[in-house]
Amino acid sequence: MELTPLYKRVIGLDVHQAKITACAIIEHENGQVDVIPREFGAFKRDRRALAEWVHEMAPEVVVMESTGVFWESPYTALEKAGIEAWVGICPGNNESAGKRKSGRIRRGNPWVRRLLCEFAQAAARMRCGLKAKFESLMIRKGYKKAIVALARKMLRILYAMLSNKAHYQDRTIDYEAPTVARNAPRWLKMLRKHGFISDAATAQPAFPRGKSVSSDRVVTGQGFVCASGWVLPH
Repeated sequence: MELTPLYKRVIGLDVHQAKITACAIIEHENGQVDVIPREFGAFKRDRRALAEWVHEMAPEVVVMESTGVFWESPYTALEKAGIEAWVGICPGNNESAGKRKSGRIRRGNPWVRRLLCEFAQAAARMRCGLKAKFESLMIRKGYKKAIVALARKMLRILYAMLSNKAHYQDRTIDYEAPTVARNAPRWLKMLRKHGFISDAATAQPAFPRGKSVSSDRVVTGQGFVCASGWVLPH
């Protein structure tokens, strides 16, 4: 029985704990079939190299076989690389005879790429963790490449936020503290207006002198004393 091929460009992945074995089968228009085997490690940089290699092969489908949950990390890397390629912010890998010729980014969605680059330029001027990343990249790659690399990192952050349904949390800046400092007088005014705290309570110290308290509040006869120094009723 003769089998009819369904796809002409296919990649198979055999995922193990310590390595990933890949094999690409590509049929050209003249009928020639190329079989290209590759092996990758299991570290993050290896999964990124795997995703770039898969994107260069441009397969119609990727088939994966795995034991346990080892498939999750390569699957996430491939999915991220697909989004980066769609945006056109994934670096190229034009290499021949062991020499890298060009790392020019590929074509993609110019509107999304332009917005991400604008966001990256704004983040490079702000006091946040992304600014430190930009400064370290600019020393090695220059301004334009650093902006593109930072835009790529921001795209990955957006992908993680949407996938995990989580808010952005900066590693160096606590964005809640400026919000509390800006709105605390208005909040206290409304608490006094509606009778939750009295004017006399605002003049009381947070805790008696010479007494240390480890918790964030202490129950008293009138209510509890918060760490901010206000006495609230039960």
